Amino acid sequence: MDVAVSVLESYRGKDKVIRTATYAALLVAGVAQDSGNKPLSQSLQTAVGSFSACRTVLRLFDDLSMLAHTLGYGLGKQERDPVVRWLSVTKNLFDQSFFPLEHIAWLGDKKIMQMKSTSKWMQASIIVWTISLTLGIIISLRQLMKLKRREKALMRDLTGARLREDSGETIDALEESLQSVRASIRKTWLDLIRNAGDFGNAVNWCPEGFLWSGKFGLKSVGFCGSVASVIGLYNIVNAHRDRVRKKTV
Repeated sequence: MDVAVSVLESYRGKDKVIRTATYAALLVAGVAQDSGNKPLSQSLQTAVGSFSACRTVLRLFDDLSMLAHTLGYGLGKQERDPVVRWLSVTKNLFDQSFFPLEHIAWLGDKKIMQMKSTSKWMQASIIVWTISLTLGIIISLRQLMKLKRREKALMRDLTGARLREDSGETIDALEESLQSVRASIRKTWLDLIRNAGDFGNAVNWCPEGFLWSGKFGLKSVGFCGSVASVIGLYNIVNAHRDRVRKKTV
């Protein structure tokens, strides 16, 4: 209960819950549509539109927090891997530019700003999002390669330490390091799958003619989005659970 309340009281947690509900509803709408239950499908699609509009409005106020993250990372001098460093810096720049592009599209859609077409601004924001996700996938793959090498090295060291009958402290330290690396591998795999799910939808919403753009039905969009959203919600819940645990210790 404490974790659920903590998640729902936070902006990021509530956003992840709404996002998960959005794609889950879209997935069910697709299933209902295919099974011939059009009234249910249409009702769920209406709810999806409301959820999406809610998240779009909330993102109007995300620029500052994104800027704080971008400035905090800076040029990534704390990152030892130069490849990951510059990929992350570039990704942050694309993430930062996504928000004003979407804001302009929203302002045009609401007739607050007069423009001939809002679709170009929305398409630009989707293209930027797609590039950001591509960079995120590359970063995760790079990190997985390094972590797997580190895991193999630790396994060799641990096996050697046991054969040599090294001290218990040495073996315990190696086992702890190995567990930490494996936890990082699991987290990186989740990040990769989450980005891949969003990437599938991002490409689908790109301008026509690009890869599988426009080829996804409701079920496919709902499935990809649900996978990505559940992982994002899982990460948020874990973070809040750790915070609640620390408060009670």
